[in-house]
Amino acid sequence: MSSTIASGRAVRVYRSRGSGAALPAVLGATGLIAVTRLGPIPVIDAPTVDITGDPSRPAPWSPDGTTLAISFLDYGADGCSPYSDHGLAVVRPGGPVRVLIAPGERDLEVPNWPPDGTRLAIDVGPDFTVKRGRSHAWPKRIARNYGMTRAGDAAARRVVLRASRSLRQDASRETVMNGVRRDWMRVERRLREARRGPVRVAVATELDRWLRAAGFPPTEGTVEIVC
Repeated sequence: MSSTIASGRAVRVYRSRGSGAALPAVLGATGLIAVTRLGPIPVIDAPTVDITGDPSRPAPWSPDGTTLAISFLDYGADGCSPYSDHGLAVVRPGGPVRVLIAPGERDLEVPNWPPDGTRLAIDVGPDFTVKRGRSHAWPKRIARNYGMTRAGDAAARRVVLRASRSLRQDASRETVMNGVRRDWMRVERRLREARRGPVRVAVATELDRWLRAAGFPPTEGTVEIVC
């Protein structure tokens, strides 16, 4: 539970039983209180902000108390990693959300308003994008056998084919592997045999040949191709 005073009255913000640390409640100049949580951000006596807040990063109000600056969470680009990407947005409760920094893998800290409320300052974490190293000759062909039925092998080969084309077009390793995870998730939903360990290893091994040719490190095993 946390307590604060707004408009001459005491307002208590409770967390549910067993929810862990107290949620940060931020009081604005107009008396509105925003409670940052993992999910939509409730604003006491005002509309809820429909964006996924990060409880470890309270959403500060602008100096005039009308606008929230939110370091929010979003799904990763692979579509299967919830809350892995960070973005920055501003919003007036009841109004549209304006995204200032699109969701990405770089960490974002709590934003800060200047006294005039015209700008925002925020610390951005380091860029861990994998750089290309020394490239090698492209493989002559893509493997056709992944230890499945004919239909399964064809589906696996299409996943590798799309990845190889992206690599040849100078896509980043992150972009390629995000695409692989999206594609492989769809394959596993359709074909139970694709969930077997040896099949995943075969796909990862074939991908490694193309990653090496592009100058990237190999996969970290099957964990990189599945959600």
